[in-house]
Amino acid sequence: MPLSQNVTFEYACPEDAEFSHPLGLPILRAVAAGLRSDGWSVSDFENWRDCGWCMECGRSNAAMLIALASMEGQAWMMQCAPSRVPRLFSLFSRKPSATPGEVLELARAMHALVTKLDGCAGIQWRWDGPPQPGYSTPEPSQHACGRSLSDAD
Repeated sequence: MPLSQNVTFEYACPEDAEFSHPLGLPILRAVAAGLRSDGWSVSDFENWRDCGWCMECGRSNAAMLIALASMEGQAWMMQCAPSRVPRLFSLFSRKPSATPGEVLELARAMHALVTKLDGCAGIQWRWDGPPQPGYSTPEPSQHACGRSLSDAD
C-alpha cells in the first residue's frame, strides 16, 4: 500500500524573519496558511532533524505529517504521509492514521499552494520515493508503482 507523496521543486526561498535555521520555513508557513484557509487542521511548526521543518495536519479522522527539507542550491523536497503507520508487531491490529486517498487529497492541496509560490519551478511528485525522471509526475497522481490507489488499498 502506498504511504507517502513526495515532491521536489526549485524555489529561491527568502530567509525567515523569526528562524533562519533550518532554511525553508517561509515555504511551510505559506502551505500551512493555505491549508488552514481550506479547512485543514494544522499544528505548530517543528524543527525536523535540524535539516528542515515539519507540521502535523489533518481533516476528519486523518492525521498526517508534512516535512520539508532543503536539497542542493534552491532545490527542495517535501513529503506528506500518515503520522502513524503500523510497525512490525502491530501490523494486524492497527491501521495507518491516513489512507492513501487521504494522503493524495493532502498532496493535491499542497500542490495548489506550492504552485502559487512566485518563481517556483520544476515540480515533480512521486509515491514512496524521491521524484526522478520516468518515475514522477508534474502533479500528485492516484497511480503508484503502476497501480491505481484502488488496486493498492
